[in-house]
Amino acid sequence: MRLNPTMLNIRLDEDSQINLKGFKVPIWQGCFTLLVLAYVVVILLTFTHYGITPDEWSHVEYGFHVVNWYTSFFQDRAIFSRTNVWLYGGWYDALTYLLMKASPLAPYDTRHLCNALVGVIGVIAAGKLGRHLGGGWSAGCLAAVFLILTPRYFGHAFNNHKDIPFAVCYLWSLYCLIRSLGHWPDLPLGWIWKTGVAIGLTMGIRVGGAILIVPLLLFFIVRYCQVALLGNRRALLELGVSFAIRIGSILGIAYISMLLFWPWAQTNPLVHPWKALKIFSQFPAVTSIFLRVNFSREANFLGIMLLDGCLSRFRSFYGWVFLQVSFFPSGFAGRIRVIWRFRAAF
Repeated sequence: MRLNPTMLNIRLDEDSQINLKGFKVPIWQGCFTLLVLAYVVVILLTFTHYGITPDEWSHVEYGFHVVNWYTSFFQDRAIFSRTNVWLYGGWYDALTYLLMKASPLAPYDTRHLCNALVGVIGVIAAGKLGRHLGGGWSAGCLAAVFLILTPRYFGHAFNNHKDIPFAVCYLWSLYCLIRSLGHWPDLPLGWIWKTGVAIGLTMGIRVGGAILIVPLLLFFIVRYCQVALLGNRRALLELGVSFAIRIGSILGIAYISMLLFWPWAQTNPLVHPWKALKIFSQFPAVTSIFLRVNFSREANFLGIMLLDGCLSRFRSFYGWVFLQVSFFPSGFAGRIRVIWRFRAAF
């Protein structure tokens, strides 16, 4: 018996949608959904194959101390006895610690699975950001594909409990910033909260997320100038006050969200976050790869014990080669796509 497509009521609409028994799904959105599901399946099949990194035990211990900080009503000061971990926000480590305790899986397998699923959330953010900037789900799907195929992201998604959550929150913060920009000057309250919480969670993992304040101010200053030039000049003062209130609200929500689960910052909310930012700006690891600063720790790589510094330089070189080979052609193709879309203007 031959399978007739009309028997399943599946057809390709003119607007690039698949009609499945009356339920319309855009083709590229469907591809994006399948891509994310395939990524989840790969994670579920492989998350137990990843080893424990030298930093993981310190994240477990920090999560334990963060939980104790709150259950002791801010009396347990053991959290500040470890070297420099208290310079980071603790909401993610505390959350993974609680999940690790509740999970029937092995402790570190639970952490690897949770971290990888956070990586999936980052792929969704990349897809939504690509869709918004590229004008459709085809661009979003391409952005998600390249993020998944980035070796540093794919591998670290399983056991890097700082960089991956930070990157994911950073992506969502950028998405909220760009989406909010489209609503100005009448920014809805919902987007104020979303943007503030996203930036706050980013800084609540690593205070370096404060860099997001720069595009926040820059985006909206440019938007204010644009509206001012096209609008009524007599309303500039009122418009400026409105912008200042909304930007101030986003910054206030972000700052409070950052402080909620960062014990060290809570002990001095006005000084410690900025002190941490200064310390991180002078952190040796920032320049270690390219200035050949060696680490004394060893890590197992393919059964051979190597210094972390050697592995860092190897990973960075390999990642750089991959990015040049894959992203340069795609970036060129993206520019051609933009020119083609707006060809009528040339």
